[in-house]
Amino acid sequence: MKSGDLKETWTVAAPSALAVQTDGTLLAVSEDPAAAEADRKGRFKPEPVVAPAYGGKVLSVRKGQATPLCADHLDQPYGVAADRDGRIYVSNWGKLNNVSVFGPDGKFQRSVGKEGGRPRMGRYDGSGMLRPAGIGVDEQGRLWAAEHILFPKRMSVWDTKTGQLAKEFFGGSWYSSHAWVDPEKPEEIYCDGVIWKVDYDRKTWEPYSTIWYGNPYLDFDTLSPEGSHYGGFRAFTARNGRQYAWAASQGNVLFIRQGDIYKPFLSAFV
Repeated sequence: MKSGDLKETWTVAAPSALAVQTDGTLLAVSEDPAAAEADRKGRFKPEPVVAPAYGGKVLSVRKGQATPLCADHLDQPYGVAADRDGRIYVSNWGKLNNVSVFGPDGKFQRSVGKEGGRPRMGRYDGSGMLRPAGIGVDEQGRLWAAEHILFPKRMSVWDTKTGQLAKEFFGGSWYSSHAWVDPEKPEEIYCDGVIWKVDYDRKTWEPYSTIWYGNPYLDFDTLSPEGSHYGGFRAFTARNGRQYAWAASQGNVLFIRQGDIYKPFLSAFV
């Protein structure tokens, strides 16, 4: 149909992400309002909700009839995709923090990515995902996952047979992002809330640690270390040998390094 006219309307309980299988079956993630409300807590005013009967499941929709298809091995499902063989992929935002793979019949087969995902803060672990959102399967059968997280912004590619990471991409960066180097530790570059380890001779780099993560959903989060528009995150080594850092967002914040993270300990609001 080229006109764009509405043909019919289907009733589906709390639909969010959608995908279509090769046989034309529509797949729909039925959002769990309670989980979604908790996820938005702190930024949006909670509204009374009535959980649908199929909340937190993947529904199969044919000729307007929606029935549960995938129900187990799901934890706050977010994105859904299908490959050419009819397998179903569902990204999880809950404790699983990975992608569940189901057969065309909706039965669980395996997981992609480490269960529990990678840490939100501290040492970077590429074998896990963090809040995988939009997902898709390419012609080679590889799973692509865009992660709904800022530090670092990551697109990961996975071998669907082994569940192992195949490749990863980072970026784009914030508007007017800053990079910073402590002269005492030139092998570490700070950019967008992440310590990046750099080998200048080999011309390689990799994420090492997410230095701090406050509440990303608060509109007024002075503990966010990116400070992209206000001068960046500036780390330095003091005479006592400890590393400290200054960052500015809506206020000025001082941080102290504790292992692989920088913990805020003083803030001044203007």
